[in-house]
Amino acid sequence: MGKNKLSQMMPRISNEAGLSYRYTNHCIKATVGTGLKRAGVDDLTIMSVTGHRNIKSLESYVAGPSDAQRRALSSTLQGVATASNSNESVSKGPSCQVSNHVSTISRNPLSDMSIFTNATITGGTFTINLVSKDLPDSPSTSTAIDKFN
Repeated sequence: MGKNKLSQMMPRISNEAGLSYRYTNHCIKATVGTGLKRAGVDDLTIMSVTGHRNIKSLESYVAGPSDAQRRALSSTLQGVATASNSNESVSKGPSCQVSNHVSTISRNPLSDMSIFTNATITGGTFTINLVSKDLPDSPSTSTAIDKFN
C-alpha cells in the first residue's frame, strides 16, 4: 500500500461512517500526541510513536486547555446570561472587571445550560472571582488562566 492510498484512508472512513468531521491521518497523530503528553509520557517516547523529529513540534499539540480545564471553565461561567455595561460599578451584584471597565452580570434562570459548549476563547489573562452568597463566611475563589488558546 502506497503513501497516497494511506493518506486517503482516514478521510474515506470518516465519510463512509457519516461522521460530522473529516478526520485525516494528521488528526489521529495529533490526538495521540496530545493524549500521551497530557498523560505524562516523556517527549522522546511520544516522538518515537508519532514520528516527530523535533521536540518543539510537539508543543503545538498541547498548547490549548485540556477537556477537564474547558469543562471547569464552562461550569464556572455557565450562570452568566446577560451583561449591562457601565464605567462605574453601581450594583452590589456579581461584576466583572476588564481593564478599568466594569460589567454587571445577571444570572440565567436556565443556569444548567452551558453557553461555552464547544467555545474557543483565545488570548489574554482571565481572572475569575466567585463569591458564594449561600454560605455566609465563604471565601471567594479565584482562578487565573494565562495565555488561554
